[in-house]
Amino acid sequence: MKNQSLQDELCAQFPFLTPRIGGADATPAVNVPPAKLREFVAALRETEGFDTLADLAGCDWGVGISPRFSVIYHFQRSLTREYLRIACAASDDNTPTLPSLASLYPAANWLEREAADLFGFCFDGHPDPRPLLLWEGFQGHPLRKDFPLAGTDTTSSPF
Repeated sequence: MKNQSLQDELCAQFPFLTPRIGGADATPAVNVPPAKLREFVAALRETEGFDTLADLAGCDWGVGISPRFSVIYHFQRSLTREYLRIACAASDDNTPTLPSLASLYPAANWLEREAADLFGFCFDGHPDPRPLLLWEGFQGHPLRKDFPLAGTDTTSSPF
């Protein structure tokens, strides 16, 4: 139960965290409020040894569900190969906004840009918010649950 103890230790050390049920892989997971995300992630890096941001994924839980949007972050301690999953729900269901982690983990730069393109996330403090996968002027966010199944008119595409 090493993973459960990590989750319990973090929740005891950071009272703003809430435990999150892990997936089938039993990765320890916590929920963090957006206002505390940078503070918590900086502490993970500096004092807890989580030196790698392995991935982040945007989530749209569906129209009518609030909070509608979350970002799931996966961190790793490279020396011990321990993983930690963090979920952070955006408080605005129309323009989901979270703080950028690009200044703490350079890998967040492109990962945040991808989530911005596909889900419409705004990452406050991001150094380069240009579209990564879609062109300037693309209408909509293709991975949102309310994006039309037939897509959108792309006749104005520069390609």
